[in-house]
Amino acid sequence: MTNEQPADLQASPGVNTVWLVRHGQRMDVDPAWKPRRCHHTEVPLSPLGHAQADALGRRMAREGIKQLFCSPYLRAVQTAAAMNRHTGLPIQIEHGVMEWQNIAWFSSPSPLESVASLASQYPAVCRAYRSRVKPTWPETIDQNRQRLRQMIELLVRDGGGPVLVVGHGATVVGMARALLDSPEHQIADALCGIVQLQF
Repeated sequence: MTNEQPADLQASPGVNTVWLVRHGQRMDVDPAWKPRRCHHTEVPLSPLGHAQADALGRRMAREGIKQLFCSPYLRAVQTAAAMNRHTGLPIQIEHGVMEWQNIAWFSSPSPLESVASLASQYPAVCRAYRSRVKPTWPETIDQNRQRLRQMIELLVRDGGGPVLVVGHGATVVGMARALLDSPEHQIADALCGIVQLQF
């Protein structure tokens, strides 16, 4: 999907494309999976999810991506790790692109692994990067939209070449709608699907 840049959003010269992707299939879709006590944030990719992420990484390696941002949820980090294997880009953990903190989904704030802990498991995680946007909990739909708009504006205005964001369904839809300035625009958010926004 492509669209002209909204009039109120001025991009830096080095950024003209934002790629938004959702993580691969989660392990908890398998009814036979019996994990240890596992929070929603800690659910890993399924074998199919890993294959989806690898295929996506091979596809994205052709696009000249300059920066890779990722939700701190394990399934997103695992998907981003596949992007790293094919692109060599460090993974920048950005809380601003994490799942919608809807009180119906999360009865308490999401427990998140630290960047240092994630980096010990996934060496491509950049220890020096500091998240620029912190979600609140609980988060209304309007707060979620505001957060994702703030995030996409920061990515566009900060420059640094084409960027890739690995997030969730709500991330892909919300950021695309914010950049398009179209809150009701239909956005596909398939697992490991790609939304390309050019401006």
